[in-house]
Amino acid sequence: MKKYIYMTGMMLTMAVSAAPANAESGGLVFEPYGMVGVGTLSIKQTGLRQITATTFSQMGKAYYPYAYAVIGANVHKYLAVEMRYGATKADANNATSVNTKATADYLFSILVKPQAYMTDDAIIYALLGGTRARIAGPGVGSPANNNSIGTKVSTGFSYGVGAEYKLNDHMSGAFEAIRYMKTNATPPTPNKVTLDSYSFNLKYYF
Repeated sequence: MKKYIYMTGMMLTMAVSAAPANAESGGLVFEPYGMVGVGTLSIKQTGLRQITATTFSQMGKAYYPYAYAVIGANVHKYLAVEMRYGATKADANNATSVNTKATADYLFSILVKPQAYMTDDAIIYALLGGTRARIAGPGVGSPANNNSIGTKVSTGFSYGVGAEYKLNDHMSGAFEAIRYMKTNATPPTPNKVTLDSYSFNLKYYF
């Protein structure tokens, strides 16, 4: 997966530097854009947390303010590709026993974006790709038990949907919902972490 992310990022960078803006050939286009978004990142952890030798509690869900930046390009009227980096204020490397629920401090994604035009200004789209994130919390990263706090860098399949509205020739706004990943927190025990996000974003076409 690391090689895939690296190669996809390099291909996008090469395309941005080599292709003329808005060049059209056989239905293909090149329209680079930048985007910023804000919203919430929800992290749901399933499984049991060990409180004492004989006492367990059900793990739950936590919500964190979340912001991200995107570099992307429309490569066809109905398809775009994106690289995005998002972060919360959490620091997974410094997670301690006070973190009773899972946290994530950064997410890096490579996504393809099939899109359909409802009108000239309104678009609905899907998001498909992969995300790499650093997660911390009870039982994460195979510590001694589910009461201990651990850290893990994990990669998972991402998918989502969104709706975009064009504000003018250079800007648009959108709302989107995306599942960044569902991953094992402590293999092989049944302790899973799911990362979901709901956000608004603003896009600028160069």
